[in-house]
Amino acid sequence: MKKIKQVFLAGILLMTTAFSGYSQSNHAAAIASADTTCFSVNKSAGWLLYNSNASLNAAADTVFLEIIVEHRKDNPLKEYQFLGSLKFARHLPGKEQEFTIDLITHAYDFRVGIDGRCHIRLSRGALPAGESVVIPVNVVYGVTGR
Repeated sequence: MKKIKQVFLAGILLMTTAFSGYSQSNHAAAIASADTTCFSVNKSAGWLLYNSNASLNAAADTVFLEIIVEHRKDNPLKEYQFLGSLKFARHLPGKEQEFTIDLITHAYDFRVGIDGRCHIRLSRGALPAGESVVIPVNVVYGVTGR
């Protein structure tokens, strides 16, 4: 019976280690394969970019901006933080744009400047549990007025 317990525990340890490495390698692969064509994340401040998309709808004179970023929770995000920048002039807003990103337990204020610099802060609630926070940004804004 003792031998079976040892084998069982060794199996659990092996599976935990294997899945832990799998998770870490998937995380690294996700970061490495992020689409950075339209958005440059502020890596020096600890931001990681999972994905980004900026699409211009010329007929409606709007931009659809989608960014998925991660940051370690060593920064409470109570003040605006520089998140990164849009890379192309065609995606710049005609005037500064501000949005509230409402999630279930908390909210963020997100700002896109006329220079393409994007900032974010926690505006309501507390950061979710865990070592880091993943923030989905999904906004539409006008480009008229350039």
